[in-house]
Amino acid sequence: MQCFAVNPLVFPLATKSFIGRIGFTYLMKKSLGAYSYRPLLCRTTTQNGKTSTLAGMRGGAETIARQDVRWGYAMKKILGLIFVFFCTPAMAQECVLILMHGKWGGPKSPFLRVLAEKVQRVCEVELREMPWSRNRNYDETYEATLAKLSEAVSRYRANGYKRVFIGGQSFGANASIAYQATFGDIDGVIALAPGHSPYEMYQRGMNRPLLEAAKKHLAEGRSATLLEFTDLNQGEQKTFSIRADVFYSYFRPDGLGNMALSASRFKSSVPFMWVIGTKDPLYQGGSAYAFDKAPTNPWSRYVVVDANHATTPEVGSDQVVEWIKQASRP
Repeated sequence: MQCFAVNPLVFPLATKSFIGRIGFTYLMKKSLGAYSYRPLLCRTTTQNGKTSTLAGMRGGAETIARQDVRWGYAMKKILGLIFVFFCTPAMAQECVLILMHGKWGGPKSPFLRVLAEKVQRVCEVELREMPWSRNRNYDETYEATLAKLSEAVSRYRANGYKRVFIGGQSFGANASIAYQATFGDIDGVIALAPGHSPYEMYQRGMNRPLLEAAKKHLAEGRSATLLEFTDLNQGEQKTFSIRADVFYSYFRPDGLGNMALSASRFKSSVPFMWVIGTKDPLYQGGSAYAFDKAPTNPWSRYVVVDANHATTPEVGSDQVVEWIKQASRP
């Protein structure tokens, strides 16, 4: 058996914070009583050549031999307690960003990967699958979706997060804006390559017959009636059945999907970041399209990057990280 002492401030690798290290040393003293609280690791080799490592406290090799199983169990429990009570608050309680993908995307969207990785350096990130994903095909109304986001925001507040941001790309950006217009209880909105423009679609004659049919079904109490719908996304199309109430909630020209209208209806003035690429179809609309309609805020930013609709989140990722840092200041 080979044994060697380990500095108690180095041993608990999970305790990265100074407070965590102090707490570890304190709990070691309290938990192990008369034994010296200097951690000791021992490596043994069995006859079949396998090696195992045992953790204990320095007090002689005979002490380790007697306590090997108990020490190993105790150390796991202690490290778990240290991680929960000392490390987690230090790492995760400052801010969180609920980040939403675009139409037909998903939580693992490649368009959001780089952005999410960078934001995680300064803020926790939650990636969730939205009703407009490729798998869900609008399985709930826009109102129901925003209500679930509100529940998530409330949970983060209850868990002590100081700042809660909501953001997204394309349709996800649309939902971020709609959320602030509906609930208004977040600390910032991040709209990346905003998309889904039902007002413009209606003006061009798109979906008009379906909207009229959906409106009629709703007026007659048949909200669950299924409609045959062909969805469009960046030159691609997909046909599926959709409930009348769901379709109407997402595609009515004066509804939640109307970003200009939603921006003008923000419940409160919050930092609002709009990131648009020069090759994005919405670029020509400029800040007057929707951004300027939101309540003014000293930390609001309209950012133009050299990117298309898909690459905007990655190209603008550094600006987003810096903006979050600034918007999170007291």
